[in-house]
Amino acid sequence: MLDKRIEGAAASVVFDQQVYEVSVPGGGTAQVKVRFALLPVQRWHHLDSVSKRHLGIVGGGGVSVLRAGREIAHGWYLMGSKRKENYDDWWRCEIEFEPILDEHFGITINKQGIRPSPELRDSIAPELESIARILNARVRQAFEDVKFQTAAEASCRVAEAADPDLPVLSGAGGAGHSLRYRIGTAQLPAESMLATNLHDGVLEVQLNVDHPAFKAIYQPLQALPEDTGSGLRTAIELLLLALGRSVLSAPDHADHLIHQLGETYGRMLQKA
Repeated sequence: MLDKRIEGAAASVVFDQQVYEVSVPGGGTAQVKVRFALLPVQRWHHLDSVSKRHLGIVGGGGVSVLRAGREIAHGWYLMGSKRKENYDDWWRCEIEFEPILDEHFGITINKQGIRPSPELRDSIAPELESIARILNARVRQAFEDVKFQTAAEASCRVAEAADPDLPVLSGAGGAGHSLRYRIGTAQLPAESMLATNLHDGVLEVQLNVDHPAFKAIYQPLQALPEDTGSGLRTAIELLLLALGRSVLSAPDHADHLIHQLGETYGRMLQKA
């Protein structure tokens, strides 16, 4: 999926290539090279299920095993005790080895499958399993982010409607160029409640899912019925967008203000 562009996006390599030295019969070692790629959830999540399957997104997850550059197997290999889940369709793994390691990979007669040896599994499966769990968690979080942003779109539209009546921000393109707004989530340093930036006419506020403010504010909101909770959520999100916009209006003090806000509010919540 690295070379397959869909909706203007493609998969991207994550982590450095992993290289493992595996002993070979008769002495010495040979290398097994492993790399991982992550699919762009934000860009492809909206595609319908038929398109996702046709394009190879859904149903294409797993491990591609290459022998001397030629794929000889595709499936769920060397992932330890981790079972394949739906989220695992959104990342890929490629394992490449040379023919001298055929015995370790348990090459079938027609070279269309593998049966990894216990030594090979012990050598690389624990680390590959760990990486697979990390990528599964990243994909899961990416879908949560998409869900969060979708729910916040109403608040962003209100902010955009109000923007022409607000002071022009430096770097926003000048008068007549209204800003677009976006609220998202991210894993930020523990003391940061949020991060805000302005790029290409989009003012984005990212809320730190690891800060106590996120749990304190959004868990109660999500528990409210939609007919009573939507207005409160909009009011809170507009407050956050206004805060982000105000911080950007004083760039020389922005980092200090955000740090102080996160630290002060976090300590207050600990006493609540």
